[in-house]
Amino acid sequence: MVSAVRLRRARLLLERALAGAEPAPRWLGYADLEFLSRSYGFPAPYGYDEESLARRGAERAAEILTLPGAASFRQTLEFGCGDGMVSASLAQMGRTAIAVDISPARFDKRAIDAGVDFRICDAADIGVPANTIDCVFSYNAFEHIADPYAVLAEMTRITRRGGLIYLSFGPLYWSAFGEHAYRSIPIPYCHCLFRLETMNQYCRDKGYDEIDPRHVNGWSLEQYRKLWEWSGKSLDRIRYSERSSAGHVDLIQRYASCFSSRSTSPLDFLIDEINIVFRKK
Repeated sequence: MVSAVRLRRARLLLERALAGAEPAPRWLGYADLEFLSRSYGFPAPYGYDEESLARRGAERAAEILTLPGAASFRQTLEFGCGDGMVSASLAQMGRTAIAVDISPARFDKRAIDAGVDFRICDAADIGVPANTIDCVFSYNAFEHIADPYAVLAEMTRITRRGGLIYLSFGPLYWSAFGEHAYRSIPIPYCHCLFRLETMNQYCRDKGYDEIDPRHVNGWSLEQYRKLWEWSGKSLDRIRYSERSSAGHVDLIQRYASCFSSRSTSPLDFLIDEINIVFRKK
């Protein structure tokens, strides 16, 4: 996360660049994509081996148990659970752990063995009785949700009064790696610089996975902030942070027309992660 001073400086630079940008985007072409791809390395593997999944699950479970009132958590629900190993760790520590996802493809059998109640369901219709869960939580899933209003409402419905909802997610869509395409195209802001058909032609030529834009919701930072305001009728926001990154401001300055057509708010390009804790009223 960058310092407040560096973030303010980056924001001013981007405000000037976006204000002076040409009104029509000048998209970069295939040759530019090839050239820039050679300038950026692929990120380190996220770690999907059994040891990494177990370690990450244990670390996140430990984080859940640092939330306010965690000593009273008896029943937890992990939304968009993926491998389910966070819930596995919580189950091993004596919690009743429910884990839900729209697909079983990534779910780890070790979570079932640990006692996790895994359910395949739609995010906006979890099918759990109202006012029953002590803590609903989610890691790196909320940016993929097509209707965040409906899903947050469902999370609120199933959480007991005084219970918590914890969301930790990113990268946000308009941030440097918000397309989640970094395993195919390592260029920051590739979804702002290139047309989708250009990127997918490159992916086909290289034998990489093509980019499916439906796997992210495309929400701006302002849309999330409005959602948090809307939720105030039922939820108290007790902890909030936005993580910022200013490592690729040069690309926005250099190709400003590609960005001004996407958003005129510099913060959309600089804030890449949100962490928020709600308490149900």
